[in-house]
Formats: sequence, C-alpha cells, structure tokens
Amino acid sequence: MHACAHDMHMTCLLGVAALLCDARKSWSGTLIVLFQPNEERLLGAKAIIDDGLFQKIPLPSVCLAQHCVPTKSGMIAVKPGRVLGYLDSLKVRVYGRGAHGAMPQLAIDPVVLAASIIARLQTIVSREIDPKEPVVIGCGTFHARTDASIIPDHADFQLDVRTFSQNTQRLVKAAVERIIRKECDVAGSPTAPRIVTMVSSPAIDNDAVATSQFTRVLEWYYGSRASEVVQEMPPDIVADDFILLALPPGRKPIPYVYWNIGVTDPETWERAYREGELRDLPPTHSAIYAPAIEPTLGTGIEAMALSALTFLQLL
Repeated sequence: MHACAHDMHMTCLLGVAALLCDARKSWSGTLIVLFQPNEERLLGAKAIIDDGLFQKIPLPSVCLAQHCVPTKSGMIAVKPGRVLGYLDSLKVRVYGRGAHGAMPQLAIDPVVLAASIIARLQTIVSREIDPKEPVVIGCGTFHARTDASIIPDHADFQLDVRTFSQNTQRLVKAAVERIIRKECDVAGSPTAPRIVTMVSSPAIDNDAVATSQFTRVLEWYYGSRASEVVQEMPPDIVADDFILLALPPGRKPIPYVYWNIGVTDPETWERAYREGELRDLPPTHSAIYAPAIEPTLGTGIEAMALSALTFLQLL
C-alpha cells in the first residue's frame, strides 16, 4: 500500500539532499530538508509546529512542496494561485435508544438515523450550493454495535467536507450541522448530537512571484521538452496540511510553491488515454496504486532540486 506514494516522496527528497550536498560549493544559503509526518490525516504539520519546529530551524524565506498524483510519469504540474481546497473533517455521534433487534418499537434506532443523515447531506451539494462551486461531502467510516440482533444506543460516523472557496466552506459547514441536528430532533433522539471538528485545513494558494520564478527555471532546464514535461496544475479539491508550514504562528506568512508530479507508467497512461479508460487507473489511496520508479524518481529529484536552486544563490 503506497497511500499517496509517500515512499516516493521520501526517496526523492533523500536524492535531492544527497545531490545538493555533493554540489555544496556551487550554492550558498540555508536549505532545510523537512520530511513532513502524518500528511494523510493532515495532522503532521501542526504536530511538528507545536513541538517547536520554528524554534529549532531558521524561518525559511520560501517553502517548497512536491506531491505525487496518478497522471503520466515524467510530468510536472504547477500553477500560481489556488491549487488545493479546504478540508474539514468531522466526527459525529448521534444518539438513540437501544433495544433487542426483535423489538424495534421500543427503540430509537441510531443506525437508521445516521444513515438518513448521511443521505440527506448530499442534498446540500445538489440543492443548496451553486453548481459551479465544487463541493464533496463524504462519509468514510460508520460504526455502531457489532451484533445484528442489537439496536444500539448510538452510532458514530466521520465526514470529510471538501470545498474550494472560503464562503462555500462556511455555508456547507453550517448546513451540515443544521441537517444533523434537525434530523436528530425529528427522530426523537434523547440527546443532542456530538459534532467534533478533528481537522480543518486551509486552501493552498501558490505565491504568484515564487511560482513564476520556479516555472521559468523548469522551462529553461527542460528546453525543447518543456511543453511536454511542464504542465499547468489543474485545481483540485484535495487538501494538504503543508500550508501550515507557511503560516508560522505569530509571524508573517511565508511564500510557497506546491506542485505535483505524475507517477503512472507512461505507456500505461497513454494506452488508457487512447482507450478512454483513465478513470480505471489506480488512484491515490488505492491498494494497487504503485508509482513507476522511473521516470518518476528522476523527475521528482530534478523538480525538487531545481526548486531549491531557484531560490538559493548560485556561486
């Protein structure tokens, strides 16, 4: 299981560290190589900041981050402005009244209640938000009792609320809470639902000046191949807590650039493209998602090294 290909992320960064150490006499400045933990749950950046990251390292003048995606290996995607959206991860518990499975008339079934809420939440996307605004409300976990003959007294589920603008984020979060509370009222739930925000990750807006500088260096390096290798990064509704590293507490925000590299074997990707089957390629978080080692590794090392050299002083 490669998750988002974090093994490739780490290998690329190790390669960049070795490459730039070997070339240490060719540049000046301070290079901080940071292996961000726990990105999958969007908790790692906050954890290392809370642990005193910015008391242990100098405050950077620019932050740079690279991520793998299941597009064609050998491609680099980057653009200024918004590239990733907001994520709010909620943990919800709704309450009912337990009973024997053969006596539903004595119960308030929280499983039926939770299922109704989850289905009803989809009407926020289709009926309350402008269709031009991307929104995803997903339920990734659902837990109640473990025996079919027991109606439990509560049910737990977790939601991912993904939006692309701050105003839509506000509207959707308010609608989610409204629907959960009203559905519980209608069901006669004996206790108010418990709604806890586990993670709230800001959107990622690449700095225009820094991104332009990096893009020009990529185009210079790849020369006649630049139009094949360097692509405009399409906006995506996924999230990444890397953004927190550019927002040090009590300090001015740090300019940053975030880009993607493709990891799918080029022949496999081209064949899927010709046959209209790109959707069948394994996405990130799939158990069979497996980045092609090359040219992914080479491209990843090149992109990260070039990003650093864009902002370090060459000697």
